[in-house]
Amino acid sequence: MQPPKLLLSLALVALLSHTVSAQEAPTVGDGSELSPYEIASEENFLWIGTLQYTQHQDKYFVQTADLDFTDMFFAGIIDFAGVYDGQYHQIRAYISAADDGEGLGLRAGLFRELNG
Repeated sequence: MQPPKLLLSLALVALLSHTVSAQEAPTVGDGSELSPYEIASEENFLWIGTLQYTQHQDKYFVQTADLDFTDMFFAGIIDFAGVYDGQYHQIRAYISAADDGEGLGLRAGLFRELNG
């Protein structure tokens, strides 16, 4: 007996929803050198990827906790020009893969392109 299509669809939705996480702006810091944005959660880190280039250009970020992206897909922050200090914290189970849009294969990494 095959499982009903509805159950398979729900299982697929559950799997895909686990690969995407909400973005949440940090509650501490203003992005200046003296008061960097404090990246304290996975949601705070993903928030960086929602910013336009000019919004993080010359901004400061400091990671205040280990981040764990277990079972999550993250394509990387496309274009980054700020200052990111990990303070020896870890980013675990990071999975990244993205097409470069030109058919040249994959560009993968935490920050896919660095400027500055």
